[in-house]
Amino acid sequence: LIDSGQVVVKQADVCDLTQMQALLTWIKHQYGGLTGVLHAAGQTGKAVAVTVDKFEREESLDNDPKIQGTLNLYALLEREAVEFVTLFSSISVHVGGPGYIKYAAANQFMSNLAMLANSRGHEHWLSIEWDTWLTSNEQEIKHLSRSIPAMATQDACVALDWALQVKQLGQVVVSVADLTKRIQTAALAPQAKSRKQVSVTRRVGLPAYVPPRSEYETTVVEVWQNYFTDCEIGMHDDFFELGGDSLMALRICSELSEKLQLVVNVADMIEHPTVGGLAEAIEEKVKMASQSAKDQGDLSVEQHEGLEDQIAELTDEEVQAMLDEIMTNG
Repeated sequence: LIDSGQVVVKQADVCDLTQMQALLTWIKHQYGGLTGVLHAAGQTGKAVAVTVDKFEREESLDNDPKIQGTLNLYALLEREAVEFVTLFSSISVHVGGPGYIKYAAANQFMSNLAMLANSRGHEHWLSIEWDTWLTSNEQEIKHLSRSIPAMATQDACVALDWALQVKQLGQVVVSVADLTKRIQTAALAPQAKSRKQVSVTRRVGLPAYVPPRSEYETTVVEVWQNYFTDCEIGMHDDFFELGGDSLMALRICSELSEKLQLVVNVADMIEHPTVGGLAEAIEEKVKMASQSAKDQGDLSVEQHEGLEDQIAELTDEEVQAMLDEIMTNG
């Protein structure tokens, strides 16, 4: 809450309608009314990335703050005389990416509800589909090694100030690069990046450096290093904490698959986001492929031996009859 330039902190679960009703009652009693709402609930980093299988198996949108929270705000504010209700959605609605199924769906819901509210005469409802914000020096360092657009906080504030003046649109997309090209790029097959000069330094906040030991660990490190060139990659480094995104994951998986002659997909990186974890998953895939090939070979031998046994049990007349049928049917 902002009161005469001061920030007042009050805690309530946006997914709990009762708590939100109590908060609104307190605001009305304390200040006489509510001017507007910025709904900026969300997730970042590893919490965003969810595979389709995991989403269908484990994930639920019932208590997602972007969905249930938005529904609660609509129920709470539908008859309130507020100047604005601004939902912080994401540009992932348009550019998406592997692992973003839940995140993009939740953001799309916010945009759809804002459009619905506008169609019902609530012109003060607006969904802003934001590009990536840089909110600290640490994040800026991460983005130096990434070829994706991002905006400084001051630029985002200017965009927000403009968006709050907008009426009747219901939806605004904030992209710091050509959105059409970004959507096209997201749909294209990934291309490998050329190797750059790698720094031998470590970023502040990363786990202690542990060098790769196995063949697969070394391969993973070599590929990752092409993308995170501002620090030396170690065994315990996490793809998402390093600043990895979905397009980068596609490129990395493409390179690993080519190098190892084995299918490495984005789901593998999401489930095993560290160098060590991914290398272990790759090694397990190799073992399974090798065992499968061996089992097929053993099966062929067993089938061959079984056929010999069947032939040995045939009488001379049965063998001659089979040969005659083969010759007849040519």
